[in-house]
Amino acid sequence: MNNQFLVQLSKIQQLLADPNTFSAYSQVFVVTYSILKECLVLAWLTICLVLVLFDWISTRVISTGQRSKDLLENLKEVKSEEFASETGKSILSAGKAGLAYTVSQAREQLGLSEKPSDSAVSISEK
Repeated sequence: MNNQFLVQLSKIQQLLADPNTFSAYSQVFVVTYSILKECLVLAWLTICLVLVLFDWISTRVISTGQRSKDLLENLKEVKSEEFASETGKSILSAGKAGLAYTVSQAREQLGLSEKPSDSAVSISEK
């Protein structure tokens, strides 16, 4: 039994000392690293795309809300909600500045141009 152990140990030493073993394992690690790196880049670009999509959708929703609000104000003049409206505008403008920076960084990462200024929605009252 001792002889079988030494024979097996010798076989493993020969396999490990073989130059082909090192080159095969190094090639596996290089390919694995490349695959992981490209997957992480794809994941990052997906996150950026989601941010840009969220910005686009929120811009459309805000625009629709603003138009609906203007329509309702033209139909019925109600001043009792002015305080709530001003508070909402303040909160929206504070959050919009941070979101605008994040979205511009996401657009830059995706290689997209800046958002056109004509689709920007004004928060201030007309």
